[in-house]
Amino acid sequence: DGISIYPLGTPFPVYCHKCWWGDGWDPTSYKMDYDKSKPFLEQFKELKQEINNDIETSQLLWLDFSTLFPFFSNPRKANPSLRIFCNAHNIEYRVLERMRNLTKDKLEQNWLACQAAVMRSAELEGFSYCDLVITCSEQDKQEVLLNLPNANVEVIPNGVDINYFIPESCPTEHPSLIYTGN
Repeated sequence: DGISIYPLGTPFPVYCHKCWWGDGWDPTSYKMDYDKSKPFLEQFKELKQEINNDIETSQLLWLDFSTLFPFFSNPRKANPSLRIFCNAHNIEYRVLERMRNLTKDKLEQNWLACQAAVMRSAELEGFSYCDLVITCSEQDKQEVLLNLPNANVEVIPNGVDINYFIPESCPTEHPSLIYTGN
């Protein structure tokens, strides 16, 4: 029992804060055993269909990374009243573009350019379905709005407590670096 914005009898699970952020989740709840006698893509299609069937009866779809968009056909088709939120973390096609600019290998540059183009298309299409896109920086928010001016985008920084993550006072044999964000 607890206080919730959802009424009793809500047709989806409502979790307490501790449970939501806890380690009790079953990552295999959408698993399928791999059947070597059937083609992989056929089985993957079955798994996608099972997820899409659940979407048809859901009220909310929360995507914790924009890289998940390619796994969903337009969820609005299946459920026009579905609320869709995406916590984008990064604009992934921009990450791929930066990686392309850092490599010296021409083949890798071409591969990353292709991956960035595919990801850009998937992300922008996915963001267009969202009721809310959450980014970690103002720069990422502006990138989404540049391509989708009517998108509802909010910035929630993923700050790091620099007082907690203070380097040890003793020197190390190899230098280290922790990177977060863009």
